[in-house]
Amino acid sequence: MPTPTITMEDVCAPQNARRALHQVLRNRGAPGVDRVRTTDPQLRSEEFLRITVESLKRGTYEPKPVRRVTIPKPGGGSRPLGIPTVRDRVVQQMIAQVLAPVLESVSSESSFAYRRGRGPIDAVKAAVRHGQAGCVYVAGLDVIGCFDHLPHRLILARLGPLVDGEILDLVQMFLQSGVCVGGEDLLPSTAGTPQGGPLSPLLCNMVLAPLDMELEHRGHLFIRYADDVKIFLKSKAAAKRVAYWFIDYLWKEFGLKAHPLRNDDGSQGKSKVTHITNEDLLGFCVLPDWNLSVSGKRIPILKSRIEQRFQDDTEYPSFERKVVYLNDAVRGWCAYYGDARLPVPLLVDLDEFLLRNVWRSRPGRVAGRTDIPPVCNQVSGLFGRNEETSTTKCLQEFGISGFLETFSRIKRETVRGDRK
Repeated sequence: MPTPTITMEDVCAPQNARRALHQVLRNRGAPGVDRVRTTDPQLRSEEFLRITVESLKRGTYEPKPVRRVTIPKPGGGSRPLGIPTVRDRVVQQMIAQVLAPVLESVSSESSFAYRRGRGPIDAVKAAVRHGQAGCVYVAGLDVIGCFDHLPHRLILARLGPLVDGEILDLVQMFLQSGVCVGGEDLLPSTAGTPQGGPLSPLLCNMVLAPLDMELEHRGHLFIRYADDVKIFLKSKAAAKRVAYWFIDYLWKEFGLKAHPLRNDDGSQGKSKVTHITNEDLLGFCVLPDWNLSVSGKRIPILKSRIEQRFQDDTEYPSFERKVVYLNDAVRGWCAYYGDARLPVPLLVDLDEFLLRNVWRSRPGRVAGRTDIPPVCNQVSGLFGRNEETSTTKCLQEFGISGFLETFSRIKRETVRGDRK
């Protein structure tokens, strides 16, 4: 680890503070316990940053508890998030921006999460290279609630040599600020760094960096995306041996538990050893010809989220707000899978699903009726002969660019080199 270089003066530098505020406002996100949203005009005033920075310099800044929310996990169940207030997110972002370059210098080439210039697709492409090198069996290790169970003593011990005492005390206050559940109950924070703030991913990577070093020391090919670890080996037996070692090592060195290994008949744990073509790799699957596609389990998750947004009249009270969300969601999903090979029938099915929800929520519809546009009511009891065209046109009437249209445009931009 490098010598201490980060001070509170570095964190509070005007340029760093302004950049952190801009980043938090650009990311938008849900409100914290004070219900202040990123759209609040006061956040864009010079006074907001001045008060925040002055309290940090005086040592009087006090983080608020995080607000507990849950989101669905791709494999089923839910994942708890802790949403800090916007002001707390700005302060965490200020710390993260000066800490990230220091941690980058000691990060593994096999770690891909929350690092500048790296992302899920880079991890997946590395996994494909490992498979093409003959390591086609994957030990997929599922760490149980990594963000919620990271020991505070371990976080502070790793962070201590990198920062001054003021920053260390501030991070400790963030870690121990508590969790607000249901808007009323305040629970203590005795472990973990709740997933939901900009600092938590960085702390997770920092604590797990020695795990990467141990895997490299043992000569293993692997990818790690935050708490998602995949180790690649040439035989199923070897992959099982490494999986058992990993589970034991994780507990002894980090105080973290991994789900037990799944038996060959599919019983027991969530951690498993499987062939690379059967593994979910951050939402992707590897085809037999080494091309990528979307993992089948991700489609129900996507549809569920779309349905939830249509039913959410609090966050998305108007049809227009729902349309804005849909265009953002479709564009984001298609960009995420821009390097994959997605079959047209899948994209058409998603557009059909989207259109049903749009049509049922359209302005002026008669309550209780679930009829659909006549232009899409001919083939298969629903859509026209050229279904991808008719569905696309119907969505366009509502100002929505569907999955087929958006994914095709992204592919064309990739071929031309226009995609950023």
